[in-house]
Amino acid sequence: MNDVDPEQTQLQPIRMIALSDLSVDNEQLPAGDAFNSEPHEALEHIISGRAELAENQVNPPFMILQKLDWQLEYLDQIGPEWREASRLQKFQDKAIANGARRTMVDGKQLNWIAGISRLRHVFETSFEIGETSVGAIQKQLWACWHQKVSHYNGHIASTKLSDAQMIEDGSVCLRRRQISFLSDSPKGGYECFHVGRVWAQYYVQLRKLKEKLEMALIECLQTGRILSVEEKSFGATLILPAHWVDNPLREPKDGKLAFVYSGDLPAAWVGAQKILKGQARIDAIKKATAWLEMEYARLCPLNIRMTSDEFSKRVATLFHLTGRACDEAWNNARIPDWGQKGRIPENNRIK
Repeated sequence: MNDVDPEQTQLQPIRMIALSDLSVDNEQLPAGDAFNSEPHEALEHIISGRAELAENQVNPPFMILQKLDWQLEYLDQIGPEWREASRLQKFQDKAIANGARRTMVDGKQLNWIAGISRLRHVFETSFEIGETSVGAIQKQLWACWHQKVSHYNGHIASTKLSDAQMIEDGSVCLRRRQISFLSDSPKGGYECFHVGRVWAQYYVQLRKLKEKLEMALIECLQTGRILSVEEKSFGATLILPAHWVDNPLREPKDGKLAFVYSGDLPAAWVGAQKILKGQARIDAIKKATAWLEMEYARLCPLNIRMTSDEFSKRVATLFHLTGRACDEAWNNARIPDWGQKGRIPENNRIK
């Protein structure tokens, strides 16, 4: 059993599979070859699309898992909040005028997503780290888990352990699947696999990542970052974002649902930004600072930097801040190397 502390595994090599011919430690590797890589280098290989996680890992790839968790913190990748009455009315008038969904509004194409199942699939691919989507990396992380647990024999249990109990015991309890209706084996219950504490913690965090992705989707619906329309016999009608506060995310019995990201809507629809004051301004500066630190964590493995001007342009829109407030957020960020003077080489600038 592997009961190494999870923090120690952050430093352990990660097994990778080359997706294209690449050079590793001055050695030329053809596509399909396996190799070991330090965690930061492994992350760079993954987000550049040059390699993927091998299914067979000695230690859980916690660093890759943490990277995905961070990426889901910033829902502005989907679009701005779109729940103000004036914005919703504009969407109603322009995007579903006379009960018909429009594919083009004010020169901008709308990418409609049909159905909740399709929305979930598209949503997990909408968060990108470099050249690779969160959804694709999440599948690699799950493949590592399934490969690990396949080597263990489980025992039947009637009750499920809590997350804390699973980590403490080093066992993961999974709901049993009834393979055959003719089977004489007891139905229901759980099957527990003693995989060791570090892999039990990996499973718990991986499952929480899946839950966080679903909650992020629901939050996007509740805030109007994703707008929903129901197709009825008399035409399409807008579902207000507030609907998703108390209603589960499932297909209605009558009618069909279609969705569109607010980020797909014409930029001119956003209108003038409100300038925040007082505590609202302080809170927005904190969010902008956290966003910058997150961007640093995302761009650092790619050796890419953001200029203060580029940062100001982005957060002024995202967080409704003035230039002075943007400067405060930039200075508050705990990223000393971004405060260095001098021109950033073109190849190292964010596009």
